[in-house]
Amino acid sequence: MKLFLMPFLVLTLSAWAGNEGGHGGDPYAEEFMSISETLSSALAENEKDHNRLFEKWKITSKDFSNALQSLRVTSHDETEMFLNGEEVDAINFPNRIPQHIKINRKRWREFDIQARLYLALHEVFGILGIERDHYRASLDFSSIINTITIRKSNLHFVQRFYGVCRKTYPLGTQPACDVKSTETSATLACATKLAQDQCNSNSSNQCKNISSYSEFKISLKTLGLGYCEAEVIFEIKE
Repeated sequence: MKLFLMPFLVLTLSAWAGNEGGHGGDPYAEEFMSISETLSSALAENEKDHNRLFEKWKITSKDFSNALQSLRVTSHDETEMFLNGEEVDAINFPNRIPQHIKINRKRWREFDIQARLYLALHEVFGILGIERDHYRASLDFSSIINTITIRKSNLHFVQRFYGVCRKTYPLGTQPACDVKSTETSATLACATKLAQDQCNSNSSNQCKNISSYSEFKISLKTLGLGYCEAEVIFEIKE
């Protein structure tokens, strides 16, 4: 599978944006793995009652669990997530060692929890060679996915809520996301409000800020412009 990458310049002021290692320090990858582990538990719990479904797709819950053991997951800007000239939600590499899944941060932010569950299931099924360019197997397992989304109080993972805001500058006129500037403060405040509002609308419990960062990027769409991007992540406090 050929991946089409578009080069870009990033001056990073945050630790996790680099996707070091397997998926440590990358909150998107961490949520993806947490969701995948929840899916693995749900498959194991329901395998006996849905044995014909597992036989149809020639899979066991153990196969799914084993696929997660050495899986590498990383998240990337949408500018890096092109396949055959089109932006995609994620790309999986079943033939790499270790096997690898790349997820599109922008698309992940836009998805609700059910869409994230389906995407995680689809990508791990891709690693297992069950499905590639379709969701037929994932949709067949929808009754099991629904047991997860309905039992919200019993979820094994905590859903994350992402707020992103950008401030555009002509190149050379603004330090890279100067943390002391009022513009950067305003951009971070904007991202904080977006993430917190999403979290509050999805829960009556208290929400907490787990990550805030800003970074400067060169615009790929408009020559001579750059932008400071602020991202804030909230989750429901347990």
